[in-house]
Amino acid sequence: MRLAIIGIGHVAAHQIRALENVEGVTLTAAHDRDSARATELPAGVQFFESLEALLTADMADLFLVSTPSDTHVEMARSVVAAGHGVVVEKPACLDRSELETLRALGDKAFVHVALHAAFAPELLWWRGNAETYELGPLYGFDCGFYDPYIRAGRLEDRATGLLGAWSDSGINALSAISRILSPEHLLLDTARMSRLPQIGCREIQGSALFSFDIDGIHGHGIIDTNWTLGLDQKTTRLWYHQGEALLHHSERRISLRTNGAWTIIKDFSSPAPRLEQHYEELFRDLLTSYKQGASNLDFALSLHDKFIAAMEKDVSTTRAKQ
Repeated sequence: MRLAIIGIGHVAAHQIRALENVEGVTLTAAHDRDSARATELPAGVQFFESLEALLTADMADLFLVSTPSDTHVEMARSVVAAGHGVVVEKPACLDRSELETLRALGDKAFVHVALHAAFAPELLWWRGNAETYELGPLYGFDCGFYDPYIRAGRLEDRATGLLGAWSDSGINALSAISRILSPEHLLLDTARMSRLPQIGCREIQGSALFSFDIDGIHGHGIIDTNWTLGLDQKTTRLWYHQGEALLHHSERRISLRTNGAWTIIKDFSSPAPRLEQHYEELFRDLLTSYKQGASNLDFALSLHDKFIAAMEKDVSTTRAKQ
């Protein structure tokens, strides 16, 4: 499968390096508005200064949109209009109108969403092995996704295209917890998006509270995202009736607590950067999906529905209007 990248930024750098380790997927071409970015491409990858020129050249089977988050739908529309399939980096959409646009594009072409956080090795392993630990039913979860993008009251330049704490990491956390709980079981209860006018981003912090029912067992969960804590840390904590599991995404390990004591039961740490590890598995999965003609769009939009609903249900905005 030939793949072209639209947008050569921070995330694309991880994607490009990951592709070097994925058999069956070849990076053939790329486009960025900044022609200086061409120097960041591996040898043999053709750079196009014009998006139109890239889309009209016979260089790729799929086009990966890795531009700033608020341009994802616009780029996807251009790719599909040119008669191609598209892979959209998360978040794929930011409001209901964009969500429905993506749904309509999926009726015309292969449209896939790059949910890299769902391919963390600790998540995949726990999903397949949790039952062997006989912890009983799940009754709670806590996803904390934190990035140090605001320092000394200033937004770092590298975070500008990511828009905000919830806009960037809310969908990551939802895709992570979806490996444990099917989205159809998650009911959004309330949400809060925190903003500071002097800091130029959509949210400095965003959190959402959920409830769920599985086989008569009622539970609750929280997703919290924050750019102000100075932390570069992503974790998912799972509470079961007979113990507790901590999936430390940043350190790529799983710890288990039973009878009050914590034990590391699996360690996936690697010299390779965490995001590269995610994207390697994502691209392998993408290759299979593309060959089968079965994209993940319906599933991805079900997650984005909850992601957008949290922004719509923001209690801070609701109270401000009262």
